[in-house]
Amino acid sequence: MKSSKSHAAPNIENIRLCRTAGFSIAVATLLLAIFAAPASSLRAEPENDLENINTHLTFLGYKCEKKKSEEGRLSLTCKTKQTVPDLHIQPKSGGFLISFYRLATEEGKKQEAEMLKTINQLNADAIAARFYRDSEGDMSMEAFLPGSYDKQAFSNLLSTFNEDWKRLVKEHEDDLGKLLKL
Repeated sequence: MKSSKSHAAPNIENIRLCRTAGFSIAVATLLLAIFAAPASSLRAEPENDLENINTHLTFLGYKCEKKKSEEGRLSLTCKTKQTVPDLHIQPKSGGFLISFYRLATEEGKKQEAEMLKTINQLNADAIAARFYRDSEGDMSMEAFLPGSYDKQAFSNLLSTFNEDWKRLVKEHEDDLGKLLKL
């Protein structure tokens, strides 16, 4: 049985209007998401966040020292006697860069290809950290915490960062022992 309603061809002008309206709604939604972000994700007071990070790390047994760069930016240098990395933490790009350095041995400085091969393997095996060789031939390990300090997010990142180091030292002990001052 055929329907008695006739189907008219779609009006091209109505289709253009729908597409334009759909695009406008998508743009409006994106702008709303950006500008209505929760206050906790805004980077208005990195000094307060550094103080919270300092308190967090002190509770975990780190000894932290606040430093001010020549440009006036605050950072933390935190040391521990545990088998986890000492840390340098600085506000950067709307979050916090967490760094750890290990000096290269004389062999490590001379064996650039071997050092880079090992760093590539560390990067392939790491979960939270990224490794690179600096201009002096030493190795850096870094992780980035986006946004403001959040106790749980910081705990998770720090735990994974530290576990990366302990696990990777164990897995690559022979190479790292020759290339770095562990």
